[in-house]
Amino acid sequence: MQSMEQKRQLLSELLTQAEKIGKTNVFKAESLGRPAYELAEELEDENAMAKAMYFMSMGFCYGKKENNAASIKKALQMISPSEEVFIIRFNNLLGLDYMVRGCYSMAVEYYAKALERAEKVNEPALLFMILNNLGEVFKNLNDDERALVYYQEAYELFQAHNQVIPGRYYTCILDNLVISYCNAKQLDLAKNYLDELEEVHLSGDTDTTWLSFSRGCYCEAIGAYDEAILHYDVFIKAIEDLNLVDNRMRAYKRLGDCHAGNGDHYKAIDAYQMASEWANYGNDEASDIHCKARIASLYQSMGQGDKALIYYRDMCQGHFRYSKKHNDMHSDYMMHKLKFRQLKQAKHYVDEEHRQMLLGKVSLQRNYKRLDLAVAIGNGLKSILSIESMLTLLNVRMRELMSVYCIGLGCYDETQDVLDLVHILEDGTIRGDVTISLKRPESFNMKTCIREGRSVMFGSQEEDHSDRLEDYKYKEAYDEVQSAMYVPIIAENVIKGVLTVQSQNANEYDENDLKLLEIISAYFSQLSFNKK
Repeated sequence: MQSMEQKRQLLSELLTQAEKIGKTNVFKAESLGRPAYELAEELEDENAMAKAMYFMSMGFCYGKKENNAASIKKALQMISPSEEVFIIRFNNLLGLDYMVRGCYSMAVEYYAKALERAEKVNEPALLFMILNNLGEVFKNLNDDERALVYYQEAYELFQAHNQVIPGRYYTCILDNLVISYCNAKQLDLAKNYLDELEEVHLSGDTDTTWLSFSRGCYCEAIGAYDEAILHYDVFIKAIEDLNLVDNRMRAYKRLGDCHAGNGDHYKAIDAYQMASEWANYGNDEASDIHCKARIASLYQSMGQGDKALIYYRDMCQGHFRYSKKHNDMHSDYMMHKLKFRQLKQAKHYVDEEHRQMLLGKVSLQRNYKRLDLAVAIGNGLKSILSIESMLTLLNVRMRELMSVYCIGLGCYDETQDVLDLVHILEDGTIRGDVTISLKRPESFNMKTCIREGRSVMFGSQEEDHSDRLEDYKYKEAYDEVQSAMYVPIIAENVIKGVLTVQSQNANEYDENDLKLLEIISAYFSQLSFNKK
């Protein structure tokens, strides 16, 4: 049975060990923080509980565990106001947590708080860490100019206090300077820092893993893609057994850039797909969007528009989810950058005037097809008595022009205020009758169509009905449908029912498609309700 004094001594030892080990291995520090937290809780020592939570949160942060920020903020409230260094660490850790999740504006906010306090205390190593982290944020934002301001300040701080700042920080800041100057196309400065980095590695027993990555960046920047690929391959092989998800993702992304620079588009796509997989594994939605944009551009440049379209669509959907989830300005910045790159890519292959001419030609051809389709369907419907046969004909002919997942014909029962979908053709298969009450909230499209006697069209569940998604669970009710058209069937000035065409693709239909369906609806009003 341990005495209270022995427990306090053990708690002090655990926190000291976590402090020491946390400088090189955050996950071991996390494992020491757990028993320390339980012991501090038993001793009712809030200050020690907060410190233990700090070491636990270090591991949580790199592991990207959910609700970590809430734990850090709770510990920040528990820590004694006199523990200035830990208060700085907590703010720095919050910045790191938001940064690894891609919430860069929040990361900058907490790093700025940590920096303001750190400049007032004599802790050069801690100040160096914060400056380096701020540089990382802006590097991730592709703002190399601002990143370099913080990296240079961190470099100068190390030069002035290299006796108290760990030596491994030196190679870290040199790596960052080389990469950022390469990104900024300031190759003379990049070469100077790379030479300095080489000297550091030659002068001591230092891990050369990160040197390979820096060499790769410099070779890539000067256009020596084959040599850069060799260095990136060495780096990727060296970190195979390490849990360095972000670094793998970045290495594969740069490997893709090099293969693309060499004109080997298929190898580039393979590398970007690997980068995308690692981004997904690390919950890095922002990088995943970037990788998909690069893949889409490559497929577009190779004339494989169908594959490009898949990745552009995934990219846009990913951006929509990302911006909605994080409410972060970085998502807007990223989307503008992607749009710019897409426009630049398009302009590289066809000039604007030629592109507009091609678009006009495609639009004209599609309008001719619509007209031909309307005549063909009209002639076909006149010779067919079965509604099922009419819908089958409609399904076959409309699929020649657009994506069709479901076609439905509903009869309106005014006395019950319901729509009887007596004929539904879903993915080419006839389904049984479905009755939908117009009083149900998820039937608002059909209700609008019948109540107001007008056609209704939407292009995206998430965008067009975002105001209803949460309240009415509309998305769960119609999970397969992304875009749809609803047209009233009117006979003798009375609304008899609704004709609907739906697709699994977002933004599939336009106003001309809706006009086509209105023409077809007129045929049904003359035939189907007289011969039902």
